[in-house]
Amino acid sequence: MSEIINKDPILPIRQIGEDNWIENLTSFLENHDVEVISLKGEKIFQKTEQHLDWIIPS
Repeated sequence: MSEIINKDPILPIRQIGEDNWIENLTSFLENHDVEVISLKGEKIFQKTEQHLDWIIPS
């Protein structure tokens, strides 16, 4: 059985800051079963450490 695999990567955005980049990336990740958490108004390192139960070295 042979499968045809698309070798061209899917790029949901071209660059950070382009129109609707957050929405496009979020949608892409969610469609590929990746949990997305909002970081708006949050301290990014603290939020990441809490969510992943990690300590990020400084």
